[in-house]
Amino acid sequence: MPSENGASGIQYSVRGKARFSTDVARVGWVDSLKGIGILLVVLGHALGGLIDAEAAPGSTWLRPVFAAIYIFHMPLFFFLTGLFVARRVVGNPGRFRQQLFTQVAWPYFLWGGIQIIAIYLAGTMVNHPSGPLALAFLQMFHAPPSQFWFLYALFFLHGLSLLMGRNAASPFYFLLLLAAGSIIEQQRLPGILQPLFQMAPFYGLGVFFGPLLLARAEWVRARIALLTIPLACAAGAVTMAYSIDLGVPGEWPEKAAFIAADMWGFENFYAAITISAALIYLTHLLGSGAPRWLVYCGRQTMPIFVMHILFIASTRIFLLKFDPTMPIYFLLPLLCAVGIVMPLVAAVFADRLGLSKWVGFR
Repeated sequence: MPSENGASGIQYSVRGKARFSTDVARVGWVDSLKGIGILLVVLGHALGGLIDAEAAPGSTWLRPVFAAIYIFHMPLFFFLTGLFVARRVVGNPGRFRQQLFTQVAWPYFLWGGIQIIAIYLAGTMVNHPSGPLALAFLQMFHAPPSQFWFLYALFFLHGLSLLMGRNAASPFYFLLLLAAGSIIEQQRLPGILQPLFQMAPFYGLGVFFGPLLLARAEWVRARIALLTIPLACAAGAVTMAYSIDLGVPGEWPEKAAFIAADMWGFENFYAAITISAALIYLTHLLGSGAPRWLVYCGRQTMPIFVMHILFIASTRIFLLKFDPTMPIYFLLPLLCAVGIVMPLVAAVFADRLGLSKWVGFR
């Protein structure tokens, strides 16, 4: 995920609202939340790969856990990427426009293309073999490969925010994006349009409430705590209850992609909001006490995001070829560790070699 968290040191107003100052330091609770989000992304894809590979068929808990994660983890990321949009569109639209191509479009085509080639070369060893290579590249313009739909959808949403300009934080824009999410339930749209419309309301929430949530005033924090305490109590129960209710043995879709599609329906909007609110409150409580490794992961979301499936899939294929009966309680944590640690190692080398911007990590 592109870096939305940083210093600009500017002041501005949005549609006549009170002026506020952007913080010169990184916003710690956002980094913590991004860390939680990217860990869930890795866990979700590790689970999805095992489900599609039909590993550990007796482990009936895989699908309910996968479903619970997919109710809220991508909505959470769209919310987080929306938080800083209003201040950036108003404060420095030229830089925002430039980063739209260097930090969103470029990583999408670079790493999406690399993953397409890797899947093509792996042939039938992967869960979903690729078709003709040329066709797969052409499809990137309307049907993104695997996890890269996030970057493609974000490109269009950021572009729309640029067009809105100072109206990006207005109630009209928020209601427009909210309407997009509700209207999409009436029909299935092709390619990128379906997830784009489904995630638009969560992006809109981030854009609209970003100025409030990023404010430094103590009364804002107090109100956030007051509003999110009851949501925090209900979030886990709402999310898991819905997941378990669907998790009757024999009634789950066979493939992970179909489970994810069910979880992204508008009927789960409130479940996604409540669990996200709970996590916001949790990270506010942690403050500077959040684990450093979690904050570090939150600051390295892009390398983890673009590379984790390459490492997870290759490790899963190798281990299951070596021992098809490998216990899931050993395999799943190992896949998650590989999907986090290896991209972080690659990011360190890219920084030291001065390649981070060239490979889309910054």
